[in-house]
Amino acid sequence: MQQRNERCIVLTLALLEDDTNHQQIFIECVNCFQQYYTETFKILVFKSSKELFKSNLEFDILFLDIGLEEDNDGIEIGKQLRAKGSKAVFIIVSSFNNKHREAINAGILRYLEKPYSQNQFNEALLIAIKSLQTQRYVIEVVFNGERQLIRILDVAFIENYQKNRIIHFNDGSILKTKSTWEEIVNQLPPNMFCFVQRSFLINFHNVSSCTSNSIKMSDGEVIKISRLFKNDFTKAYQKYLEVQTWEMQYLI
Repeated sequence: MQQRNERCIVLTLALLEDDTNHQQIFIECVNCFQQYYTETFKILVFKSSKELFKSNLEFDILFLDIGLEEDNDGIEIGKQLRAKGSKAVFIIVSSFNNKHREAINAGILRYLEKPYSQNQFNEALLIAIKSLQTQRYVIEVVFNGERQLIRILDVAFIENYQKNRIIHFNDGSILKTKSTWEEIVNQLPPNMFCFVQRSFLINFHNVSSCTSNSIKMSDGEVIKISRLFKNDFTKAYQKYLEVQTWEMQYLI
């Protein structure tokens, strides 16, 4: 179990909500989502804007209750966080249906009305994750002592070898970087990359074909799947394909 956690790329998912019943519903929806999709979340719950701001934490996705405080609703809190430099994706959760335009104008990605179903929650969260992927279409690595941006869609797989992390591109070229394994992994979209060996991370987007024992990447490289990672890869890749199909039908 510890090995599995070390291999996971985790998104920080937070909720600002003072109602304990809605907090529980939210947590249950997240847990249900994680049972079906490949993402893993660190879940944080805040009861007040004061508690939220005091944490000084950065989130990937933040659900904001619009009716939280009379003088500081979820939309205003979102504006304040954005002014402080937050790059999180914001989703407003509300029992009111008359503030959609205000939320959109404030840069809120999604407006989720209470009570929401599991499917509605899944849709909102999938769109938020897709937005994160769009924001993270590049990663930053160290090359020849300087920071360099790499397009994620150009990456076939990443290898951890001795003192170097070797980035293999679709055209067959490589880049050796001194960036740490952790620095690279923490920048990757969590549902696009998967371990197939302890030292190999492959990009689902650039898988050409696969068998039960190996994967052929778009650069022509064939990578064996370790027995330790076979089940995780099979499940994750299947979910990736299902999400791509779902997005083609509803998101594009």
